[in-house]
Amino acid sequence: MFRMARRLPTFVVAAFSAALTLSVPTPCARADIGFAQAAATARMLNPGRTLVSLGHRITNNGAIYTTGCIDASCQLMYGVDINAANGFIVGVEVEALLPPEDRAMRDVMDRIHLVNHGFEDALARARTATGRPDVLLERCDLASELFMIFYDLRYSDGLRLMVDAITGEVVPVVETAGSANSLTPVQYHSYLARAQDIAGAGWYPFVSETAVTQQGLAVGVTMLNPQSGRLMDIGMLGKQLDVVEFTPIGSLALKVAGVRSSIASTAVSAGQFMARIEHDFPGSRMSGFGLAGQFNNSVLRISWSAPVLTALNQPLEFAVDAMTPIDSSLGISSVPQHFAPGDYNRDGRVFGEDLAELLSMYNQQYPPLDLDGDGFVKGEDLAILLSNWG
Repeated sequence: MFRMARRLPTFVVAAFSAALTLSVPTPCARADIGFAQAAATARMLNPGRTLVSLGHRITNNGAIYTTGCIDASCQLMYGVDINAANGFIVGVEVEALLPPEDRAMRDVMDRIHLVNHGFEDALARARTATGRPDVLLERCDLASELFMIFYDLRYSDGLRLMVDAITGEVVPVVETAGSANSLTPVQYHSYLARAQDIAGAGWYPFVSETAVTQQGLAVGVTMLNPQSGRLMDIGMLGKQLDVVEFTPIGSLALKVAGVRSSIASTAVSAGQFMARIEHDFPGSRMSGFGLAGQFNNSVLRISWSAPVLTALNQPLEFAVDAMTPIDSSLGISSVPQHFAPGDYNRDGRVFGEDLAELLSMYNQQYPPLDLDGDGFVKGEDLAILLSNWG
């Protein structure tokens, strides 16, 4: 997240710290104040605002907690950085929420009245479910997607899970197709057709995903308008619809740029790709799809890919060349792989080559190497890479 706008003067930060020293007990026997105390401090400094983000990172001056609160307008994020050892405030910042993040925060605020479990309870439930200490947790964000509101937790060892903010259920984030989060290609095509009707002419399927909710399986389809470069997210859950149109930024903008000029002339449609999955894997299911561009020998190649669960319950990734007619296109199947954050060259380990790549773009805005999601390659990203070293 890009910190910007107004940084409070040092004497104001010092005054906040002094006030908190009087009102909040400073732990003596503990080397780390913990997420719960960091959350309490953030709320104390932001009365009337909603806490939406907690993070923990290592800096040259030691460990700090990063926190973020928003108000009902969803226009500004109020950040507080806290020394993890003594609870002192080391930074207070205000940043503008830019598209599409402002819309994402509006979705959170639209569903905030449904929340039954706070950050502290979500962290406790995750701790019990995973057996991992809080020190391994890098960030916990309150998010809303596909009709759900949940806490998104990310650990330094690559684990990611969700805690439902309504029910408190701990849900691992599944990036492969399974029986609970997938549909047959025919069923999925019906959702695609519905999304196409909503978007209308000039919009093309770009990416899609599913999510298991308390009300059933939700399906999200993102459509791309190659003329304007804008995206339209269409969420579907039964008769419920959630439609948002926006201009992509950051890493998403790079993905759009990779297919924008060719998407209207691809030889394989999303529907044909689904029919190919049905043909090659009878009885299979799928949990999403995506269109991506990649340069190969200076030639741009566009391909469709999808997480597939075969009739024998084997998860795999299936892809076809979108520029070759479907009857002639060679399908490629692979076992899904997990790559640790920082493994830029995808060789299965985080080592010198990855460190060199990060350092080559250090202090620059370069989303492909950005690990903490703020758009820039900085110390936070280096800390994540080093935590996965080896």
